[in-house]
Amino acid sequence: MDKVNKAAQELLDTCNATIDALRSVKAREVLDRIGQASESQYMDIAVLAGLLCDMPIAAVSLIDDKTTFYKGLSYHEPLTEIDRSAVICNLVVNNPAEGLFIHDTQDSIVQDYPFVNGKYDRVRFYGGLPLTTKEGFALGTICVLDRVPRRLNEDQIDALQRLRRLVLSLMGEG
Repeated sequence: MDKVNKAAQELLDTCNATIDALRSVKAREVLDRIGQASESQYMDIAVLAGLLCDMPIAAVSLIDDKTTFYKGLSYHEPLTEIDRSAVICNLVVNNPAEGLFIHDTQDSIVQDYPFVNGKYDRVRFYGGLPLTTKEGFALGTICVLDRVPRRLNEDQIDALQRLRRLVLSLMGEG
């Protein structure tokens, strides 16, 4: 039975690596297509997400196999890219079915992430929706964050979903 489990795990690892490679290629295609000229539009969307959800931090990100690229970021420090493994958005891209809403990061699987544990910041709330292509690949997220535990109400989740559709439209994926 161990041989079967080992073979199944190797197959699963190969499939996951293939999915990551395809996501990376698609993310790079989108990055090339959107270019520098429209980054102000993504910044406007990030700022609107923060305002509509009453959050101090909001972002529109694209994620390839190694890096998270911020196309719009409402944050106190300029940040254009960071290692993919350092951000909670990585969890949304890896499992894009419904998005991810963590009401208190101190009581969750992300408590050791650099934006939670104090290395970069002390985020306590995360709400993010995947930016998914027509083919079903999650390329990144639109997300809102806060330094205190929070919950989004139905109107705020609806606003975030509408902004997600706008981002996907700008990317040529809507």
